[in-house]
Amino acid sequence: MKNIFLIGLVLVVLQSCKTISYSDNAKGKANFTAIKMDTLFQDKISIRAILFDENKIWFAGNKGRFGFYDLEKNRKFESKIINDTLPLEFRSIGKTAKNIFTLSVGNPALLYKISKDGKKTQLVYQENDAKVFYDSMQFWNDTEGIAIGDPTNDCISILITRDGGNSWQKIPSYKLPK
Repeated sequence: MKNIFLIGLVLVVLQSCKTISYSDNAKGKANFTAIKMDTLFQDKISIRAILFDENKIWFAGNKGRFGFYDLEKNRKFESKIINDTLPLEFRSIGKTAKNIFTLSVGNPALLYKISKDGKKTQLVYQENDAKVFYDSMQFWNDTEGIAIGDPTNDCISILITRDGGNSWQKIPSYKLPK
């Protein structure tokens, strides 16, 4: 139910952006003329990461599930990444112009590169540590990105990519403040 609310809230915000009208005497305050809310899909999934990419809303969540909802075609695509018997829980999602990336929490941390059609996945980073737990990922351009996680050796965990997400390097703890 929380996921339906979240998706509905996102749609309200998106639709509101299209229907805002400004009056000359309102001093820049928005006057909403209409709000439309739709349910994109209903499912029993715990979505923990969401990302907007042109006409698609990408999601990643529990049980290795990820996918997108195409707003133009009004359809959902969903897939699942299976890694032996590991219960993958995705909490981070990022993008470049060519790919989507999702990162699991827990040991081992697994970072996957996903094609924009969602049909190809590739493991691009793995970290084994009892304390590993990555929370966030962001690209600031199409070649450079960062993933940040909870401390493992008395300092924050940071992964960096400088090749569009094809490879990732962890910044050694001795180079980071405690």
